[in-house]
Amino acid sequence: MVVFAMVAVLAVPVFAAPPGPTIVDVAVAANAPGGEYEGLFDCLIAAVVGTGLDAPLSGNGQFTVFAPIDPAFEALGLDCSSATAAEDSATFLVETYGQDAVTEILLYHVARGNREASAVTNSNRIRTLQGSFLFVDGTILTDQVGRNANIIVPDVTAPSNGVIHAIDLVVLPFALP
Repeated sequence: MVVFAMVAVLAVPVFAAPPGPTIVDVAVAANAPGGEYEGLFDCLIAAVVGTGLDAPLSGNGQFTVFAPIDPAFEALGLDCSSATAAEDSATFLVETYGQDAVTEILLYHVARGNREASAVTNSNRIRTLQGSFLFVDGTILTDQVGRNANIIVPDVTAPSNGVIHAIDLVVLPFALP
């Protein structure tokens, strides 16, 4: 009976402690009205949710996300002026390029591990979950097509599973048709 009581006491903190906010939680909260980056991630959030990547990014793994802001998506001709417009744009992306291609593009914005800006800027390349590399020169990321993205907001921390760095370009692992 004493052993059972000790096991129960030791187990309570493990199960009672709620997990901290995830990358998805932090992005949604920062993007919400009154959030620190209100309205800057409408298209990214819509695309992540639309492809089902919100579940893995809310999981237990540690991730670094290079998060394109809405003007980066708008440079591709998408409308990110509101959450509804962003959802329509995400649907358009999937219908135009296919679910697999959009998922690959989004995974190209995610790397394993929690890499703060200092770790990113001290790297020369970072392998993404898509499998290809982003090449790094200070705060500039160069994609597989040779386009440069700037890290414009570093180190937005998600306590339970990683960090977000906002970037000013949708980086691509391949050229879009």
